[in-house]
Amino acid sequence: MGVTYVQEYGLNTYDFDKNGKVRLTSLVNFLQDISTRHFESAVRDRFEGTLGLWVIVEWKVDIVKMPETVMNIKVTTEPTYFRKFIAYRGYKIEDENGECIGTGVSKWAYLDVSSRRQANIPSAFNEIFKVEEGAYKPERMVISAPQSERAHTAKITSYDSDLDVNQHVNNVVYIRWALDALQMSPFAFDGQWNPMTLKVNFKKEIFAHTEIEIESYVDEISSNEKRSIHRLRNNQGELSVDMEIVWIKISD
Repeated sequence: MGVTYVQEYGLNTYDFDKNGKVRLTSLVNFLQDISTRHFESAVRDRFEGTLGLWVIVEWKVDIVKMPETVMNIKVTTEPTYFRKFIAYRGYKIEDENGECIGTGVSKWAYLDVSSRRQANIPSAFNEIFKVEEGAYKPERMVISAPQSERAHTAKITSYDSDLDVNQHVNNVVYIRWALDALQMSPFAFDGQWNPMTLKVNFKKEIFAHTEIEIESYVDEISSNEKRSIHRLRNNQGELSVDMEIVWIKISD
């Protein structure tokens, strides 16, 4: 198993939406942040050579229980797989009582900073993070095809405030856009539904001042469970992000 890294985060009042529910984007922001913190703390002063650039490829987050109030939560992350230019990380989210409220897996691509092309992950990282060369590779994530033929289309423009230090739209912004588009659609969910599973596949970068088209579909799995599918396309019509969210109805 790899080296674990733990970070405590505070859920603040601004992390809750109009229905008093924790924003899914806040939880994913914590996962994104701890990934960067762990990498930088582990390789700083221990690696000789120019570091590459990590770009997120996939998120899969499973929510066990949504926090309902301001509290401190603990996030644990662990690198689990390095091969060629691909890496995986696992996550566990616990509430202030130590109860697991969510888990996650992320897939990353390692790029050369100058060319932004795929680069082999340095073998030294295996030793630094204690990841065996023959480590188990997580199963391929699959995003469901929509069953409904009815789609709602929304258009959003990216701005400078949506960019991160890599100069492209931050991965959590795409999730916010998809959720906003869903709320603008006839399928809008009220506060009686919680996200249970999030899957995101990032295919192409989007930069500032680009018009994005978002197609949203909603399928009913059962009376208590629904699935929303979101396809984000750039101004060339290319699929940039594919996303699936499974929602569960809150018991009365």
